[in-house]
Amino acid sequence: MEVRARRIPAPYRAALALSIDCDGCTIDRLREVFEYWATDVKTRWGPGLGLPVAASMFAYSRNSGAPPQAAYLDGDRSGLMQAYRNGWIDSLHGLGDFAADRPCTREMARRAFDALAEDGIRLPVWTNHGGPENVQNLLKAGAGGDRPGSPSYLADLADAFGIRFVWPSRLTHVVGQDRHAARGEYYATYPGRSAAARWAARATNGLGSAFVRKLGFEPYPGNALLRREALGDGRNVWTFVRYGRWRHDTVSRLPSILSSATLDRLVASGGVMVVYLHIGPSGDETPETLAAGMRTLDDVARRHREGSLWVARTADLLAHAAGREGAAPADTGPSGTKAQSGGTGQSRRE
Repeated sequence: MEVRARRIPAPYRAALALSIDCDGCTIDRLREVFEYWATDVKTRWGPGLGLPVAASMFAYSRNSGAPPQAAYLDGDRSGLMQAYRNGWIDSLHGLGDFAADRPCTREMARRAFDALAEDGIRLPVWTNHGGPENVQNLLKAGAGGDRPGSPSYLADLADAFGIRFVWPSRLTHVVGQDRHAARGEYYATYPGRSAAARWAARATNGLGSAFVRKLGFEPYPGNALLRREALGDGRNVWTFVRYGRWRHDTVSRLPSILSSATLDRLVASGGVMVVYLHIGPSGDETPETLAAGMRTLDDVARRHREGSLWVARTADLLAHAAGREGAAPADTGPSGTKAQSGGTGQSRRE
């Protein structure tokens, strides 16, 4: 008899994870955000919410045009190690932030994976980092991270390190994955397009991807959270999609993509959702918009406590979803559910 895990653990009706990229995030910023979201200590926004959420981290910061940001091998090893032990980090963001004249190399990747493993850090999730200068990305045109023979080839090293889930720079605007969602819903809710354009894209969907793209739309790819895909070297990995919108991906803009109405739809749909977000300050951040973004998770925490919305770290949610597909569970590192206080080059950020 085959025994499979529930799609969403009881008693919850839907599931959510925040997949947080670390661009522009210092140790101080990380601590400020996660003391409210992930602990029960008192903060300037009130008592901490104690949610199981986690961010990604860089191993390197080699882009001279970037704002101050923490990186494991570029000065912030002890601070990021403590954040990992708190349960605040579960993903690796493209190995680092690089520049065209300071690209990632295979030897740099080897050094980073060796250092992380030596310190007992296991990160099963990889999220691509934006910009064509980041040639170490996986499953991305123009990048060599999964191309044998490329100076930036590292897919085999990532596999040996324990990377099991890859975000290949794909977003969806459909609220709730791993549930039935017809293409009509996909096109009807497509952001930034007129009603006439959405109707035309839906009508031409069956004619092929080229027709839909000519209208300025991405074809409907289905609504699965996870897929098995082959990297350029033939190695199979789980890839996942994130929910969100380009340029609506910061703490200050979190209310625009994670409103109470969106959470209502998620719970009603019974879907699972991995939210695309950045933790570093954005150029338009003010004290007021930061406070509004931080308090967006108050509603999330309430639903989690009441038992309608399962909130999990990205690594844990993906491992649960993959386990339902018969995959061996990933080592997701410290859970940090009640951790205490401790110590871009594109128009869109990734």
